[in-house]
Amino acid sequence: MTEVSRSASPPDADELDAETVVALVNGSHDLAAAGRMDEAVRDLRRAVPAARRLFDRDPVRYRSVLVVALRNLEGRLAASGRADETVPLLKEIVAATTGYRDEELANGTRDSLHGHRIGALTRLARRLRAAGDLDGAIAAATSARDESPEPADPPAPDDAGKAEPLVACELLLGQLLEEAGRVDESIRVGESAVAHARLLADTVQLGDAALDLGLRLLVQDRLDDAAGRLRQAVEVYRDHADDPGRPDARANLAVAANRLGVALSMLERDGEAVPYFEEAVRQHRRRDPADPEVRDELAGSLRDLAVCLIQVDRDAEAVAALAESADLYRPPARDGSAFHRRRLTEVLNRLWRGLAILDREEESASVRAEWSALAEVSPSP
Repeated sequence: MTEVSRSASPPDADELDAETVVALVNGSHDLAAAGRMDEAVRDLRRAVPAARRLFDRDPVRYRSVLVVALRNLEGRLAASGRADETVPLLKEIVAATTGYRDEELANGTRDSLHGHRIGALTRLARRLRAAGDLDGAIAAATSARDESPEPADPPAPDDAGKAEPLVACELLLGQLLEEAGRVDESIRVGESAVAHARLLADTVQLGDAALDLGLRLLVQDRLDDAAGRLRQAVEVYRDHADDPGRPDARANLAVAANRLGVALSMLERDGEAVPYFEEAVRQHRRRDPADPEVRDELAGSLRDLAVCLIQVDRDAEAVAALAESADLYRPPARDGSAFHRRRLTEVLNRLWRGLAILDREEESASVRAEWSALAEVSPSP
């Protein structure tokens, strides 16, 4: 969390009040690090009103003190599970990072606080989204995107630093626009995010942008475009799947490979799709098997792989994949999960038919009986 510079207040009659604010803000870091979050919040609640009074008295000297105090209080509240209390603070940070005086423009105050402003707008968008205010969230995310520095054309050497926050803002804005049903706008923002992410030295963000856009295009049945972006994401994530500093890369690779397989299969390119479904299964197997979400994703990828294998007449492999998928869906289905019961029913329906094609009649009959009990239909032919 940000600290206040101890030189923020030159010696004058206000020094004691200013020094107290600085001490409270900086001391909150030590309290939080020691697990004393309530005390950190208490001290910051004392610091913020004092910082407001200082700012009202002399904005040029104390704007940074107010913004940093607000940022620290907002962050500590969010970290202690009180994010719902932070929206007014975020709005105050946004308000405090505009209306600069000429002297502040000359001394670099606006530039030094710009990151705080963009961060506050981004977090405000997320908090408003969580509160159900989608229009407000879109407005905040749009401001964050529009106020983020644009890379030059052609790119300058330092444009990677400019592109990173811009891409993050565009990813968020694209998701919000999609949730609001403004799909065409969300796709345009997604394309821009991919273009800007190409400038980054850290290519994982390019993978994130390509995956996000590819999923959106897939939902809109723009299958060729979706396949192109998802392939791009797969290629990026492959380079980072074994990087311990990138724990999400393997999971994202599995998702991107699976959805690329879906896009190719919908394009009736099942032979091309199979290797991507197989890659998705391999990556899910390398994740934590005790995680219920991983289990579900592996089961789903096995099911998708099996459906595609059937299309290319690899029935024995399809049956093996369906059997494993069923084994993964059974425990939560038996525990009463309606979602897993539906998925298990679907998989068993495919499995008994696949076993019959392979002339494994006894196994087929057993699976069909299990399926019929779940589906509440007659097991007779």
